[in-house]
Amino acid sequence: DGTLTLTGNGRMNDYSNISAPWYKYIDSIKKIVVSEGITTIGSYAFVRCKLATEITLPSTLKEIHTYGFDNCRSVKQLNLPYGLTRIDTNAFSECVALTRIELPDTVTTVGSSVFSTCTKLSYVKLSAGMKSIPDSMFFNMDSLTTVIIPDGITEIGDTVFRGSDGIKSIT
Repeated sequence: DGTLTLTGNGRMNDYSNISAPWYKYIDSIKKIVVSEGITTIGSYAFVRCKLATEITLPSTLKEIHTYGFDNCRSVKQLNLPYGLTRIDTNAFSECVALTRIELPDTVTTVGSSVFSTCTKLSYVKLSAGMKSIPDSMFFNMDSLTTVIIPDGITEIGDTVFRGSDGIKSIT
């Protein structure tokens, strides 16, 4: 049925660009389920899962590493669990169908370009746990209209909104 289910406890391995063991099945993956007990999505774990329309993440998840879900082009919505603390560089870049994202208030660290080129993303609510907005976080996001920024933000990186010309509200 196209479902990739990962089970286990603790950290997932980090991979290089196309080295995840399930990569050879990439054109068959329609749904990704990360089971309870897993605490870290490894680098490049699900890169280029272009046909996956659904991603289920566990409440035990604490970190998403670099390019973890990069280029998952068919995912329209994503629920990030409370307890997540870190989202690394380009973790969700080029998720072009994603329309809305809310970072749980437990997120304190976000890497650069984390949502770059998510061209249909229109609404983003940042975590109250964040102190800075990283470089190019919203780079090249034509549909972005609303960004909710918490009071605790003290630093905004370079080119954060470059190429995101549709913004109507930043609060």
